[in-house]
Amino acid sequence: MRETLADTATSKPPECQPYPCLIPLQPQGSKPPFFCVHPFAGVVFPYYELTSLLGKNQPVYGLQSFSLAGEGKPLTRIEDMAAHYIKAIRTVQPQGPYILGGWSFGLNSNDYDDFF
Repeated sequence: MRETLADTATSKPPECQPYPCLIPLQPQGSKPPFFCVHPFAGVVFPYYELTSLLGKNQPVYGLQSFSLAGEGKPLTRIEDMAAHYIKAIRTVQPQGPYILGGWSFGLNSNDYDDFF
C-alpha cells in the first residue's frame, strides 16, 4: 500500500514525539539528515516532492510552524522559532554540522548561527 502525503506528514517516530513541529518526510537512509524549515505559510508540504527527488537514502525532516503543529500560540520572534526548532533537530541528530534548507521565510542562516 502506498503511503499518502497525509500519512507521512502525521506519522512521527518516537524520538520526534516531544516536538510535533518535526515532520519526518523521509526518515530512512544512511546520509546525514536534511532539515527543511517551513516557508511563510508554516507548512512542510512543499518539501514532499523534493524528498522524493533526493532518494530513499536521504533522510529529510520538515520543520512545521509551532502553532500548526498544535504546540501552542504562534511564535512571533525568529529567535524563539530557531531555539525551538534546534531542540527538535537535536532529537534526530544531537551533534552538528547540520544540513538546513528553506525558501521564502524558511531560512535565514544568520538567525541560526548563534544557536549551534
